[in-house]
Amino acid sequence: MEESNEVSSIIQYSSKNEEFRKLPPKVHVSVPKFIPKQTEREEFCRLIGKLTPLSTTLEEKVFTAKELNTSVRELLDEPEVLNTINTGHSVSVTCFTEEQIWTNEQIAGIKCFNIQGVLQKTIQTKSWETWDIAVDTTGALLYCDVETRSVYKVKNDQTEKIITLQGWNPINLCVTSSGDLLAGKFRFKYTGHPSPTKNKPFTPRGITTDSQGRILTADKDNLCIHIIDAHGQFLRYIDNCDLKNPLGLCVDNNDSLFVCEENKGNVKKIRYLT
Repeated sequence: MEESNEVSSIIQYSSKNEEFRKLPPKVHVSVPKFIPKQTEREEFCRLIGKLTPLSTTLEEKVFTAKELNTSVRELLDEPEVLNTINTGHSVSVTCFTEEQIWTNEQIAGIKCFNIQGVLQKTIQTKSWETWDIAVDTTGALLYCDVETRSVYKVKNDQTEKIITLQGWNPINLCVTSSGDLLAGKFRFKYTGHPSPTKNKPFTPRGITTDSQGRILTADKDNLCIHIIDAHGQFLRYIDNCDLKNPLGLCVDNNDSLFVCEENKGNVKKIRYLT
């Protein structure tokens, strides 16, 4: 102002102190409060229900070990095909009863056939990636699904997911006589048996055991079954039954062997013990 020659603005100046003296109103927020209503206990329970008390019961569980088969059954010199069941396209098989088998056909589901080859039942699986099947001690069917990484249980036409795996896929199943999961130590590794007529690499597929403790495994590319003892020593081949791409195997209570043929869609029942 001292350096300015304009005096009109000074003359016209009007103080606004009074205008700004009044500050904006201060807002006070009142937080809502819940005011409970007195409710009778019976009325409260009727509205929302009630939680039953925790209860525990003890179920006596006795494991009856499978009787040791003391009768020695020798290997036949010439195994024979007792029956051929056309199932369509089976990759694995498991015995259900003495007269029935379950077969896994992946795309077409899981099917139950009698020994005469008559279809008894079909179960549609969760996906087309069913790899293996088994029957537990209660007669329930188990199958593993690679796409969902899960194992399913089927009983009384009801399907239940019993486990989902993280980071790896279930490929094969095995049920012990006690119904437990398997855990054990490495004992031996079987890499095949030299033979002038079996010149393709040993590619084991299905595997099973019989009442004598022998181990049977399918050799898909060499079109035969290897039989080894409980210590991994080779005993003999089953190579005279015209097997075509053998995959899944199982043995029933009478030691009859069932073999899935991948390309032909057959399941062959073979007698190989005396």
